[in-house]
Amino acid sequence: MNLLAINLQAFISFTLGAIYLFVLGFTIVKILLDTHSTSKTLSYLLVVIAFPIIGILFYFSFGINYRRKKSNQKSGDIYHKVTKELQSNIEDDTDKLVTKHKKILQHYTSLISFVRNLGQENLSVNQFKLLINGEEKFPEVLKVLDSATKHIHMEYYAWENDVRGKQIRDVLLKKAKMGVSVRVMYDAYASRKIKHNIVKELRNGGVEIHPVIKVKMAQIANRVNHRDHRKIIIVDGNIGFVGGINLSDRYDNSIDTGLYWRDTHMKITGPGVMNIQRHWIINWHACQDKRLAFNYDLLPDKLIEEKTGVTELSQINVGGPIYPMSTIMLTYAKMFSLAQKKLYITNPYFIPNETILDVLKQAA
Repeated sequence: MNLLAINLQAFISFTLGAIYLFVLGFTIVKILLDTHSTSKTLSYLLVVIAFPIIGILFYFSFGINYRRKKSNQKSGDIYHKVTKELQSNIEDDTDKLVTKHKKILQHYTSLISFVRNLGQENLSVNQFKLLINGEEKFPEVLKVLDSATKHIHMEYYAWENDVRGKQIRDVLLKKAKMGVSVRVMYDAYASRKIKHNIVKELRNGGVEIHPVIKVKMAQIANRVNHRDHRKIIIVDGNIGFVGGINLSDRYDNSIDTGLYWRDTHMKITGPGVMNIQRHWIINWHACQDKRLAFNYDLLPDKLIEEKTGVTELSQINVGGPIYPMSTIMLTYAKMFSLAQKKLYITNPYFIPNETILDVLKQAA
């Protein structure tokens, strides 16, 4: 009887040990495959090895961003499909433009090929109008929104309950009432103040509006760093806005907020807007289930020309957690390495990694 008990105990111990080693091995492999930061990888490995069971439980509780993983998987599934739809509807003139403007582009042709291969972004000729601060951006945005005839697509990080925020709300409600398709995405954490009024008012007024990544209890959310920082507007597939200015009075120095805020936005007119449209649609599919394909409603009737601004060759560069590489960071590195005479950088969040530091030193 005692011998049987001893053998059973040994069997149980061996089985539990084998299970633990399997789980530990699985966890280590998952950490190595899923964690892109070297420092985080080493930290997680140290925790799971040094603290048996507790370390593994800690990693699976706090080391994995399940909300991000779910949204990335959904976005990744449609990324290539939406890209193919765009390519079948929009002619890629990259090679023709590179050949035509080879003398102007010079050694920057390698940058164009790099961005094209990295994110399937074609080169096109567009018109640009630089908008300094909110006092230049908001009047232009309100005017363009009011001119929409087919659709308005928006995606914003921060939206406030203030003068400018409510002006944007009002024009969206007006256009929706006139039959324009208005679709809006917002960041559930940064724009949490509009959840109980502006969001409800827009939804009741016929606007399709969704948070990009849902945050039910923002105050205790443990993964608020997975945010959508885009500030995008697309009108009729022909005019777009991108940049750093959110929907808030603090960016507009014509409104007295007690602070002076300096930021930049850009109005884009031309075929490049459809590249922005592609990435907007990818996120739209990720945040809700209604299918939105490239068709007449999303394509511009004809290309219009901006009366003010400058006409330039351009490519759109987009980054985010669903993209296979750090596209913006890699493009910065490539761009910096091509500098020959001068390199000026203006950026509100300058936190360079080793790659960027090395290429800046090389340029210097």
